[in-house]
Amino acid sequence: MESGQNSQQDSIEASLFQCLNKVDDKPTNVGATTTLTTLEFRDRIKNLNTKSSNSSAVNLLATNTLLLPSEIIHAKLQDTVLIQAPSTSSSASSTEIPRNKIALARGHSLMDWMRLGASGQDLSGVGSQFLVVTPSELAKHNKQNDAWIAIRGIVFNISLYMDFHPGGISELMKGAGKDSTKLFEEIHAWVNYQSILQKCIIGRLQNSINTEYNFEKNINNSVNQENIECIDDLPIIKMYYTQTASSISLFYTIPSNNPLDEVHIKKLENSELALHIYYAKTQNISYNVKLAKDVEWPPTFQERSEISEEIVFKKKDKGIWKMQDISIISNEKRNLSTRMYNKYEVLENTLLCKIIHLLILRAQNYIQVIPPGRHVEVKLNIMGTEVSRLYTPVPRYLHSDVRLASNNCDDYICLIVKHYKSGKMTPNLTSLQPGQVLELSNTLGNFYLEAYDQYTTIHLLAAGTGLTTMLSIIKRTLSKRNTPYMNLIIFNTNEGNIFYAEQLDHISEKYKLRVTHVLSAASSTWKGRSGIISNELLNDLIGKHSNKACVFTCGPIGFMKITKELLRNLGWQSSQVHEFNG
Repeated sequence: MESGQNSQQDSIEASLFQCLNKVDDKPTNVGATTTLTTLEFRDRIKNLNTKSSNSSAVNLLATNTLLLPSEIIHAKLQDTVLIQAPSTSSSASSTEIPRNKIALARGHSLMDWMRLGASGQDLSGVGSQFLVVTPSELAKHNKQNDAWIAIRGIVFNISLYMDFHPGGISELMKGAGKDSTKLFEEIHAWVNYQSILQKCIIGRLQNSINTEYNFEKNINNSVNQENIECIDDLPIIKMYYTQTASSISLFYTIPSNNPLDEVHIKKLENSELALHIYYAKTQNISYNVKLAKDVEWPPTFQERSEISEEIVFKKKDKGIWKMQDISIISNEKRNLSTRMYNKYEVLENTLLCKIIHLLILRAQNYIQVIPPGRHVEVKLNIMGTEVSRLYTPVPRYLHSDVRLASNNCDDYICLIVKHYKSGKMTPNLTSLQPGQVLELSNTLGNFYLEAYDQYTTIHLLAAGTGLTTMLSIIKRTLSKRNTPYMNLIIFNTNEGNIFYAEQLDHISEKYKLRVTHVLSAASSTWKGRSGIISNELLNDLIGKHSNKACVFTCGPIGFMKITKELLRNLGWQSSQVHEFNG
C-alpha cells in the first residue's frame, strides 16, 4: 500500500512539476517567474504550511490547481514560498487561487474527467445536435441531475461534471439554469472552462448577450450607427470583452449558418487596434478598438467552442483598466472578388525532406487567421517580374504538443513548398533566407468544413504536398466537441518524399486518426503499403459508399482525375466528395 501511495504522489508531483515549468507570464508586482528543478520543486512543496495531518502538501497543491490549465498556471515566487496555503478567511482577492471546499472522490480528478470526455460518451446529453436554447428552456434545467449553465452565450450540460468539480456541487448549482457569465467572471475568471467543458456544449443561448460585456454598448457616438444598421439583412455580430489583471480578451461569435471566412487584426499607434471579421455568406465587419493602455504583441487566438473564438492580449501595465472605446467602422456586404495583400518577412526556411521546404513567415504588427482548407496567393518579385502561385497555409501545430515552428506565435504563417528545378517560382521561393520579404493575399477559396459536420467519418486522400491541405482540416477537426474518425491516406513516390510523419504518428496514437502511407516506388526495406492508387486499394482502405462518411482529396492533376473516377466506381456521391486543386 505504501508503495502505491508513493507512486501516486510521484505521479502528482511529476504532473505539477511539468505544469509549473510552463510559466510564461510576468508577475504582477514582486518576485519573478522561474524554471524549477525537480529537487527545488519538491523542497518547496515540503515547505508549504498545512494544518491538517490528513492532507499532504502535494495534495493541497494538487487540489488548488486542479482546474488550472497548464498554460495559465503562473508560479509567482515571493521569498522562498512557491504557492501559499489557502487562507482561512472567507474572502479572497480575485487574483488569488480559490480555496477548494471538498475532497474529490477517487477517480474524479481532472485527468479522469478528461479521459471520460475522450471515451466517446455523450456528455452533452443531446448527441451531435447543436441547439439554440431560450432563457426559459435554460431555466428548466436547474437540478443536480439535470443542470445546464450558460457562460458567454454558450450553453453547457454540467450534470456529469458535478462530482468532478473541486469547489463542490453547491458552487456549480449557483449557476444552474441561468446565464452565469457575470457570476463566472467575478469568481472563476482564471479557469479555462472552455477546455474543461468542451464535450458538454449543448449550443448557444438565444438573446444571451450581457450588455456589460457587449461591444454594442460601447459604440463610439461619432459613428453614424443609423447608416450601419440600415444595411439590408446585415446584423451587427454580437461581441464581448472581458479582462483580468494581466490580460484583456475580445470574443466574437460564429453563427452556425454563417461560418467564419477569416479574421485580420492589426496593431495601430497609441494603443489602438483594427479588427476585421469576414463572414462567409454575408458581411465584413470592421472594428476600431482603443485600449486604455498598451498591450503586448502578438495576441493569442483561442477556439473557445465551435461558435466562438477569443483574442487574448497580455497587458504591459497590470491591473484592471477602465472601459475601452470600441467603435464599428463599417459593416459591409461580402465582396468575394476583393484581394488584399500584405508583406511578410521570412523567419525560417527549413528542409523537411529532400525537396520539401517549410517557410515560417510573419507580418509586422498584423495577424491573418485563415480557416481550414483555404489558400492564399503568394507573390514574389523575380528579376523585376511579379510571379504568383496559390498555397495552402499549414497550422503551426496539429496539437499543443506537436509544433512546427520552434518559437510558436499566433502571428506566424507556415507554408510547405515543394522545390521544382524547372519551376518558375519554387526555386526562388525555396531559396528565400530569413529577413527577405514576399506578399500574401487574403483568404481564397470556397471550402467550409462546417458543411461536413454531419459526417462521423472523414477520409482524406493526399498525394505529395496535397497533404498540406489536410493538416489544417485535421487540426480543426480535433478541436470539435464530437470528433469524427479521420482516415488519412498519403501517397508518395518513395521514403525520401515523406514529411510530417512523426507528428502525425504521435497524434494518431492518442486520437481518432488513422494514418496510412502508400509508396509507388518503395525501397526493399519499406514495410508499409506499396503501389499506386487503384480500385482495389481504395476499396481496401476506405471501402464503398457510406452515408455517414465524406471524402476530401488533394494532389496533382493526374491523381485527382483517377481518384474521382475510382470513388465514383465505389458509389461515392459528388455531394460527399470535395476536391482541392493541388
